[in-house]
Amino acid sequence: MASLETLLSQPTSTLFIFLVALGISFVSMTVYRYMVDLRRIRAVSQEVRKYNEALKKAQDSGDQTTLRRLRREERRLKQLSGYSQKQRLKVTMVTIIPFSLVSLLLGLMYSGVWVAELPFETPFGSQLSFYIWYTLCYFAVYFPLTRMFGVSMSSDMPRSARSDLGGR
Repeated sequence: MASLETLLSQPTSTLFIFLVALGISFVSMTVYRYMVDLRRIRAVSQEVRKYNEALKKAQDSGDQTTLRRLRREERRLKQLSGYSQKQRLKVTMVTIIPFSLVSLLLGLMYSGVWVAELPFETPFGSQLSFYIWYTLCYFAVYFPLTRMFGVSMSSDMPRSARSDLGGR
């Protein structure tokens, strides 16, 4: 049990949780790369971006002819956008249960233990619990990994569909 005590004490717990977050992010990106047709997702994103730019330009200039033409294309673009979202959801469905189990088990293991102590104050204090430290580590490594893997998580939703949902 000496190894468990080591994992529960700082700075080992701090580094261990960072490595877990790095590993989970890496696995998530790898699964995404293998399960999703990135070329098609990029093509859809580019097409939706061009559509949104043309729509904004037509709306700003009041060009009704172009707006009617773009409205006819909207259904097809929503279908393409739906394809991209389904591809991302597919990865989420595959990874969510194993990652949730890891998070739950580590959360139980580190329950009531400060796993990281920062040399400065944050809104959470300077001593951080497992879930706060894990979340900070995960996002700190996840976004750089998305760039390294060439995986974008941006929205491919046509502008008019976003405005239907209350977005911009």
